[in-house]
Amino acid sequence: MGLLRLRLFMPVAGIGILFYGAMEFRLSLTASAEPQRLSCSTLGTAGPKDNTHVTLTDFQLLTDGFVYMHKKNQPDGSWQSVFVPAAPKNQRVSSTMHDFHVLVYSSSVYNANNLKSLASEPELTGMVTNTITHLSMDQQNLLKSRYPGVNLDSVQIFEVGKRPKAPLEALVICGMGAALMLPMLLVILRCLKAPFTRG
Repeated sequence: MGLLRLRLFMPVAGIGILFYGAMEFRLSLTASAEPQRLSCSTLGTAGPKDNTHVTLTDFQLLTDGFVYMHKKNQPDGSWQSVFVPAAPKNQRVSSTMHDFHVLVYSSSVYNANNLKSLASEPELTGMVTNTITHLSMDQQNLLKSRYPGVNLDSVQIFEVGKRPKAPLEALVICGMGAALMLPMLLVILRCLKAPFTRG
């Protein structure tokens, strides 16, 4: 029974690894090893252009209006990830702000104290990951209810701490996923080649 489960698990894991590698390869083609320094204002208005590896400067996190996901089965209520809007450092912030252009994402902020520490950082290095990071419908609705004028389709999603993989490294990950899928592919090929017989 254990061997059967392993045979079933390997192709599923392979699909996940292959998908992850493909996303990382796609992202690697848009980034350089050295991050470019961009102010929050510049990133929000012009985007990252030809290098999605960015050191974000001159920003303030809008910690009075953000969304987070809870970790499952955690009695302490730890967070799994957060999306926090960011505004230029010199912009006047009020409770009536209706939009933003940069959304900071982190999977390493587990509570309010972690968020406070993140907000106190003068600079953040990571990547603009719009091609692989997406908001759920619930997250979109929560942000729109707090910032009714925001156009989430044009917001730059900035993932803190993410670094670009080399294209070859991403392709190796894809190869690992494909290798795990190989048994399933062989079974499919055998079924296709098997003669069709009527009962």
